[in-house]
Amino acid sequence: MRQVSPLRLNCLRAMYLFIVAGFGTFLLPSILFPAHALEPLEAVTNYMLLAFWLLAIPGLLYPLQMLPVLLWEIIWKTVWVLMVALPQWRSGHLERFTENNLAWIPILLACYAAVPWGYVFHNYLRKSPEPWRSAPASVNQVKPAQRAG
Repeated sequence: MRQVSPLRLNCLRAMYLFIVAGFGTFLLPSILFPAHALEPLEAVTNYMLLAFWLLAIPGLLYPLQMLPVLLWEIIWKTVWVLMVALPQWRSGHLERFTENNLAWIPILLACYAAVPWGYVFHNYLRKSPEPWRSAPASVNQVKPAQRAG
């Protein structure tokens, strides 16, 4: 396994802390106690964000194990910027978006900076995949407990 420096682990923890504290302070109250009846799409978005927030909590203790949570965040925000915000900006219609929608772009850049990309490359792209099914037991294979007798 490729080693990740303590500094990089703490950068990941800082990102998880930012997510946990930020969502917990600003979004959680409005998700748990909405001011109005939610439209289905708004409800889906809110509860997806709640699930994301809940998954970020263990990231404080296990930053590498919860790394797919940050990767998911990076991927969807990058896709949104490339497929929605950038075309709107290029066409001069970016004013449709509120400042809140654009305010998290620096957070996206911070996520890119915090992720240990060498670890991601080694553990997610180069590593051999797990087998689809267990290998058949060999006839000559003896369990360690059976050898002792």
